[in-house]
Amino acid sequence: MNYIKEHKLEPNNLNFEANISKNEPNNLNFEANISELSRKILSLLSVNPMTNKELLEHINASKSTLLRTTKQLKEIGKIEYIGSNRKGYWKIK
Repeated sequence: MNYIKEHKLEPNNLNFEANISKNEPNNLNFEANISELSRKILSLLSVNPMTNKELLEHINASKSTLLRTTKQLKEIGKIEYIGSNRKGYWKIK
């Protein structure tokens, strides 16, 4: 099924108008836009809760990238941190 989108671009009026069917997939869906690293973290945590140190052993990323990604996953409610900053771990909500 084809979906027709109309774009109206004029110099003084930059508007976007779209005719979108209710059956069209939502482009803002989290699962469709999730990063490869986020998918890997969610996959690892679905098997077993892990600390930041354990996650770093399994992924190919820096500590700051891991912290940024886990923060994003926490903000959207996919994972939660249990325990203290020093001895805590991540798990799937």
